[in-house]
Amino acid sequence: MERRRDITCWRAEEGFSLAELSVVLVVLGVLLVVAVSAFQGAARAAQISAARQRVMIAFRAESALKVSTGLYLGTATEERRALLRTEEPGLDWGSMSESNHEDVVVRVGRITVAGMLHRQSWVCVETVSEAGARVAVANLSVGPNAGTYYGEGTARLCRSPRVFTAWPERSWS
Repeated sequence: MERRRDITCWRAEEGFSLAELSVVLVVLGVLLVVAVSAFQGAARAAQISAARQRVMIAFRAESALKVSTGLYLGTATEERRALLRTEEPGLDWGSMSESNHEDVVVRVGRITVAGMLHRQSWVCVETVSEAGARVAVANLSVGPNAGTYYGEGTARLCRSPRVFTAWPERSWS
């Protein structure tokens, strides 16, 4: 029994070996990397979610103005952006050529279906999240692909109906 106590006392005085400390440091490092990457993923998802909310608010404002004026306005001119600001003052309404983060851009277009030109037949609302992802909602009102489309990507999304009819309908994926 005396001998066992001596070994225990000797071990307690010695401390941890270099190999044991190295294993602990490696495990802590791996845990830190996992935690940081999970936090960055959550932050990116939150930024994209905020951009989606801005786009939906802008889409509803544009749709409300279409009901009252009969036309989609878009953000091509300062006068149109001013009208949109009166409908939804909480958003930064930008233009397609000068969009910054948090600017909401609205593009309106026409389409030809069965040889007939339909003016004001589509509207696309787009913004860029702080994470750099572009988020958009588009509504095509005529033709076989009529519907509301939700897009997300890195390139400019509101170019033409050919681009946004490839996006999913009903919600973002």
